[in-house]
Amino acid sequence: MSGSPQCVHELRTIYPEMGFKVTPKVFHTSEFLWPIIKEGRLELKRTFSGPVMYHDPCTLGRYLGVYDEPRNILQEVTKQPVIEFSRNRRFADCCGGIGGLKVMNPKAARDIAERRLEEYREGDKKVLVTACPSCEQQFRAAGDDVEVMDLISVVARCV
Repeated sequence: MSGSPQCVHELRTIYPEMGFKVTPKVFHTSEFLWPIIKEGRLELKRTFSGPVMYHDPCTLGRYLGVYDEPRNILQEVTKQPVIEFSRNRRFADCCGGIGGLKVMNPKAARDIAERRLEEYREGDKKVLVTACPSCEQQFRAAGDDVEVMDLISVVARCV
């Protein structure tokens, strides 16, 4: 299990394509936690306060096909609808933090993140939640006014 969609993709997809057998099955933390939360095996002692807006990480969504688990978890811990970006799921915009872009062209990476955050800044105050440490780091670097959290940190506050 990993909180990094990139690591899960490498272990689940790339390594087997290269001929390496990876056992046991590799899960993203959202895939692992959702069944446990849904079945009531993880006691949530409090509700996460405030509205949340969810950002789909590129690798988690487009490469691994994981869209519902993070949303289901957020719905369960907040007890309110998850705010969506207008471009979400497989059409979600990138945060600019994937691969070597931050290193090779930090200005372009920051511009991409800032463009994504324009919609976040509209409307009422909310917490930006993602399920990828690279996205979280990229959004933090792009704006001091952004309250961004990893999905697992949100869950941890409720346990």
